[in-house]
Amino acid sequence: DGLIEALLRRGASRVGDRLDEMLDKLEAQGKITVRDLVAAMVEPVEELKSTPGGLDYARFLASVSLHPRYSEFLAGVTNRYTTRFLALLERLTPGMPSDVRLRRFAYARTFMYHAIASDDRTVELWMQVHGEKTDAVAATNDLIDLLSGGLAAKVQKGA
Repeated sequence: DGLIEALLRRGASRVGDRLDEMLDKLEAQGKITVRDLVAAMVEPVEELKSTPGGLDYARFLASVSLHPRYSEFLAGVTNRYTTRFLALLERLTPGMPSDVRLRRFAYARTFMYHAIASDDRTVELWMQVHGEKTDAVAATNDLIDLLSGGLAAKVQKGA
Protein backbone atom coordinates (compact mmCIF):
# COMPACT_ATOMS: atom_id res chain seq x y z
CA ASP A 1 0.00 0.00 0.00
CA GLY A 2 2.77 2.41 0.96
CA LEU A 3 4.62 1.80 -2.31
CA ILE A 4 1.50 2.39 -4.41
CA GLU A 5 0.70 5.56 -2.48
CA ALA A 6 4.29 6.81 -2.90
CA LEU A 7 4.15 6.15 -6.64
CA LEU A 8 0.87 8.05 -6.91
CA ARG A 9 2.26 11.00 -4.94
CA ARG A 10 5.44 11.07 -7.02
CA GLY A 11 3.55 10.88 -10.31
CA ALA A 12 1.08 13.53 -9.21
CA SER A 13 3.93 15.92 -8.52
CA ARG A 14 5.52 15.15 -11.92
CA VAL A 15 2.30 15.90 -13.79
CA GLY A 16 1.14 18.50 -11.30
CA ASP A 17 3.50 21.27 -12.34
CA ARG A 18 2.36 21.00 -15.95
CA LEU A 19 -1.31 20.84 -14.92
CA ASP A 20 -0.88 23.93 -12.76
CA GLU A 21 0.74 25.78 -15.66
CA MET A 22 -2.04 24.86 -18.09
CA LEU A 23 -4.84 25.59 -15.61
CA ASP A 24 -3.28 28.94 -14.66
CA LYS A 25 -3.29 29.87 -18.34
CA LEU A 26 -6.92 28.83 -18.82
CA GLU A 27 -8.10 30.62 -15.67
CA ALA A 28 -6.40 33.79 -16.84
CA GLN A 29 -8.06 33.69 -20.26
CA GLY A 30 -11.34 35.47 -20.73
CA LYS A 31 -12.85 32.93 -23.09
CA ILE A 32 -12.11 29.21 -23.15
CA THR A 33 -13.85 26.20 -24.61
CA VAL A 34 -14.56 22.72 -23.27
CA ARG A 35 -11.95 21.53 -25.77
CA ASP A 36 -9.34 23.86 -24.23
CA LEU A 37 -10.13 22.40 -20.82
CA VAL A 38 -9.95 18.80 -22.03
CA ALA A 39 -6.64 19.53 -23.77
CA ALA A 40 -5.30 20.76 -20.42
CA MET A 41 -6.36 17.43 -18.90
CA VAL A 42 -5.00 15.19 -21.68
CA GLU A 43 -1.77 16.86 -22.77
CA PRO A 44 0.17 16.60 -19.47
CA VAL A 45 -0.51 12.85 -19.30
CA GLU A 46 0.40 12.46 -22.99
CA GLU A 47 3.61 14.40 -22.33
CA LEU A 48 4.38 12.20 -19.33
CA LYS A 49 3.91 9.14 -21.53
CA SER A 50 6.82 10.23 -23.72
CA THR A 51 9.27 10.42 -20.79
CA PRO A 52 11.33 7.44 -19.58
CA GLY A 53 8.96 5.22 -17.62
CA GLY A 54 6.04 7.51 -18.46
CA LEU A 55 4.06 4.95 -20.43
CA ASP A 56 4.43 2.49 -17.56
CA TYR A 57 3.19 5.15 -15.16
CA ALA A 58 0.21 5.92 -17.43
CA ARG A 59 -0.63 2.21 -17.39
CA PHE A 60 -0.26 2.18 -13.61
CA LEU A 61 -2.68 5.14 -13.35
CA ALA A 62 -5.19 3.36 -15.58
CA SER A 63 -5.07 0.26 -13.36
CA VAL A 64 -5.18 2.15 -10.08
CA SER A 65 -8.08 4.32 -11.25
CA LEU A 66 -10.28 1.21 -11.28
CA HIS A 67 -9.24 -0.16 -7.90
CA PRO A 68 -11.68 0.96 -5.16
CA ARG A 69 -9.03 1.39 -2.48
CA TYR A 70 -6.44 3.16 -4.58
CA SER A 71 -8.84 5.17 -6.70
CA GLU A 72 -9.92 6.91 -3.49
CA PHE A 73 -6.29 7.71 -2.68
CA LEU A 74 -5.73 8.88 -6.28
CA ALA A 75 -8.76 11.14 -5.96
CA GLY A 76 -7.23 12.69 -2.85
CA VAL A 77 -3.83 13.19 -4.48
CA THR A 78 -5.38 14.84 -7.53
CA ASN A 79 -8.16 16.73 -5.73
CA ARG A 80 -6.46 20.10 -6.19
CA TYR A 81 -6.56 19.70 -9.98
CA THR A 82 -9.97 18.08 -10.04
CA THR A 83 -11.43 21.02 -8.13
CA ARG A 84 -9.92 23.48 -10.61
CA PHE A 85 -11.08 21.46 -13.64
CA LEU A 86 -14.60 21.16 -12.27
CA ALA A 87 -14.81 24.90 -11.52
CA LEU A 88 -13.82 25.70 -15.11
CA LEU A 89 -16.19 23.04 -16.46
CA GLU A 90 -19.02 24.54 -14.41
CA ARG A 91 -18.24 27.93 -15.95
CA LEU A 92 -18.45 26.34 -19.42
CA THR A 93 -21.60 24.26 -18.76
CA PRO A 94 -23.69 26.43 -16.41
CA GLY A 95 -27.03 24.75 -17.16
CA MET A 96 -25.76 21.23 -16.57
CA PRO A 97 -26.76 19.57 -13.29
CA SER A 98 -23.73 19.19 -11.01
CA ASP A 99 -24.15 15.40 -10.69
CA VAL A 100 -24.12 15.01 -14.48
CA ARG A 101 -21.06 17.25 -14.80
CA LEU A 102 -19.18 15.32 -12.10
CA ARG A 103 -20.11 11.91 -13.54
CA ARG A 104 -19.10 12.95 -17.06
CA PHE A 105 -15.81 14.32 -15.76
CA ALA A 106 -15.16 11.04 -13.92
CA TYR A 107 -15.93 9.06 -17.09
CA ALA A 108 -13.72 11.35 -19.18
CA ARG A 109 -10.81 11.11 -16.77
CA THR A 110 -11.05 7.31 -16.46
CA PHE A 111 -11.38 6.90 -20.23
CA MET A 112 -8.42 9.25 -20.78
CA TYR A 113 -6.14 7.19 -18.53
CA HIS A 114 -7.06 3.99 -20.37
CA ALA A 115 -6.84 5.50 -23.85
CA ILE A 116 -3.40 6.96 -23.17
CA ALA A 117 -2.19 3.82 -21.42
CA SER A 118 -3.07 1.67 -24.41
CA ASP A 119 -0.18 3.42 -26.19
CA ASP A 120 -2.49 3.64 -29.17
CA ARG A 121 -1.49 0.10 -30.18
CA THR A 122 -5.07 -1.12 -30.30
CA VAL A 123 -6.12 1.93 -32.30
CA GLU A 124 -3.05 1.62 -34.57
CA LEU A 125 -3.94 -1.97 -35.40
CA TRP A 126 -7.56 -1.04 -36.05
CA MET A 127 -6.47 1.78 -38.36
CA GLN A 128 -4.04 -0.49 -40.23
CA VAL A 129 -6.64 -3.23 -40.69
CA HIS A 130 -8.89 -0.61 -42.31
CA GLY A 131 -6.15 0.83 -44.50
CA GLU A 132 -5.61 4.07 -42.59
CA LYS A 133 -2.32 5.55 -41.44
CA THR A 134 -1.67 6.26 -37.78
CA ASP A 135 -0.56 9.63 -36.48
CA ALA A 136 0.18 10.31 -32.80
CA VAL A 137 -0.79 13.99 -33.00
CA ALA A 138 -4.07 13.15 -34.74
CA ALA A 139 -4.75 10.44 -32.15
CA THR A 140 -4.30 12.94 -29.29
CA ASN A 141 -6.53 15.46 -31.05
CA ASP A 142 -9.17 12.78 -31.65
CA LEU A 143 -9.10 11.82 -27.96
CA ILE A 144 -9.50 15.48 -26.96
CA ASP A 145 -12.38 15.92 -29.43
CA LEU A 146 -14.12 12.75 -28.22
CA LEU A 147 -13.91 13.72 -24.56
CA SER A 148 -14.92 17.32 -25.30
CA GLY A 149 -18.02 16.17 -27.14
CA GLY A 150 -19.04 13.94 -24.26
CA LEU A 151 -18.51 16.58 -21.60
CA ALA A 152 -20.42 19.24 -23.50
CA ALA A 153 -23.23 17.03 -24.85
CA LYS A 154 -26.79 18.10 -24.21
CA VAL A 155 -28.34 16.43 -21.17
CA GLN A 156 -31.10 14.04 -22.24
CA LYS A 157 -34.21 14.03 -20.07
CA GLY A 158 -35.93 10.75 -19.25
CA ALA A 159 -33.89 8.65 -21.68
